[in-house]
Amino acid sequence: MIVRVEHLLSKSLKEIAQYVGLNSQFADVSITGITSQAQSAAAGDLFIALPGAKTHGAKFAELASANGAVAIITDNDGAVLITNKNLPTLITNDPRALAGNLTAWFYGFPLNSIFGVGITGTNGKTTVTWLLHQLWRSANIDSALIGTISTQIGSEILPSNKTTPESDELQALFAVMRERHIRNLAMEVSSHALSQNRVTGSKFKIVAFTNLSQDHLDFHGSMESYFEAKKLLFTFEYAEKGFINIDNEYGNRLSAETEIPVITLSKFNRKANWYFDSAVATSSGYEVSIRGSGGILVEGKLPLFGEYNLENAIMAVALAIESGLDPIFVGSQMVAMKGAPGRLEQIDIGQPFAAFVDYAHTPDAVMRVLETVTAFTSGRVIALLGCGGDRDAN
Repeated sequence: MIVRVEHLLSKSLKEIAQYVGLNSQFADVSITGITSQAQSAAAGDLFIALPGAKTHGAKFAELASANGAVAIITDNDGAVLITNKNLPTLITNDPRALAGNLTAWFYGFPLNSIFGVGITGTNGKTTVTWLLHQLWRSANIDSALIGTISTQIGSEILPSNKTTPESDELQALFAVMRERHIRNLAMEVSSHALSQNRVTGSKFKIVAFTNLSQDHLDFHGSMESYFEAKKLLFTFEYAEKGFINIDNEYGNRLSAETEIPVITLSKFNRKANWYFDSAVATSSGYEVSIRGSGGILVEGKLPLFGEYNLENAIMAVALAIESGLDPIFVGSQMVAMKGAPGRLEQIDIGQPFAAFVDYAHTPDAVMRVLETVTAFTSGRVIALLGCGGDRDAN
């Protein structure tokens, strides 16, 4: 879903061609928006026709034109598919590779005006962004969220089709956030998005790594390739500083290999910059004492279950304090934290047993959630797993 700024920007097709290193031999055309979704095109748009896994976006060029698009940028395969030869068309070898920087430049690199936090990892991205966003809102900070469940800009909630949107949609979202004076953003960054250049042109104040375990091998092919995709986020191209959970081998490796300054986190490793001094399980979650950089102490009640949620919570707390929230305030607000929808979410319709829904779909996540519910269950634990059949076979 494309959201648009209220005050339209305008650049000429010639300016756009020059920015991406192409020659435009067409009569000058005014461009007031950019989209890769033909059905969402509007008057004055440049339509980016991208090659897809199943079809080519150029097949929808007529629809984009009918909706108001005045020019197209695509690859050679896409150009062959465009029947309207009167529509100005820029041709490049890889339109996806330049789409991110192009749209960021078109909108004036809007993320630079926002305290953006990009979070990646196999598990925990959604919960960490959800908790961080809650802490900002509790401090009355105008904030936004982009992730698997939804996109939120202040009080407006939009549906999410992908964990991380296509680059043109993403930069449009950033531009709307800047226009609405959003101060902080918590965003999930997927390995697919990094591999497909969807985040190109975006620079976060902080990026964070939760963990890495088996997933998406149908796309990446190997764990090494999967790790290298995540690692891309931890460069000066995308971030100024990294927060890394070192309670897994890939976190340790990332903290040693990244080029940006790093803050480390762990549940109980006191060599990390952030760790739990104590975490005592209670009937409602945990009583926690967290130590942070420079001797920071954060104490409070955490109404979440499972050791994996300790990892999620300490990451959210550390990021919130790094963004400027007072540690004492954060400690006082932990008791009000709520897990993300569909993440160990309890369902109670009067049945004589406890029932939970959880998004766990990787071996590591399934094991963690089963360990968590077994710990507070005296009887049987019955698990029902769904499988879409479109992930790695192993």
